[in-house]
Amino acid sequence: MCPWLKVLDEKQRVAECEILMQLGVAKIPGPARAGFPCASCKNEWKDGEPPTISTVTPTIQGLADAVAGKDIVTKVINYVKSTVKWILKDGPECSDEEFGQRKSVCVTNICGYLTADNECRKCGCPIEDKARRATEDCPMDLWVKNEYTKTAPKRGCCGR
Repeated sequence: MCPWLKVLDEKQRVAECEILMQLGVAKIPGPARAGFPCASCKNEWKDGEPPTISTVTPTIQGLADAVAGKDIVTKVINYVKSTVKWILKDGPECSDEEFGQRKSVCVTNICGYLTADNECRKCGCPIEDKARRATEDCPMDLWVKNEYTKTAPKRGCCGR
């Protein structure tokens, strides 16, 4: 049993890992899958011992690096792609109700990708803009689908 794991919500399988928290990851991100990333991390323990901040497993380090966020160039490219797609569809906006639902998913930070600047670490987009644009979808596939996103692949504005 890993001494660093704390399950916050068994139904949602949201958890915190003390080692990840020390690396700047508030919650284990992404839709929870049984054993992820714990099963992979445990397979990488040295001599059966859980990792410490100085002996981080490759899985945990990779996850921390992925959550670190996008660089400014990537953010700008992703935002421009999102804006072009939105303009080509005549700039449709979500209803206030849909916007509220989308934003509440982001604000609760169930995926662990919300930054203090209200940006999505997964795609780098500002949450307010992304949630308002009907053509956008959550890169973690946590938003309810609408007429623009129901047939779209499970990707956000950046194609991830």
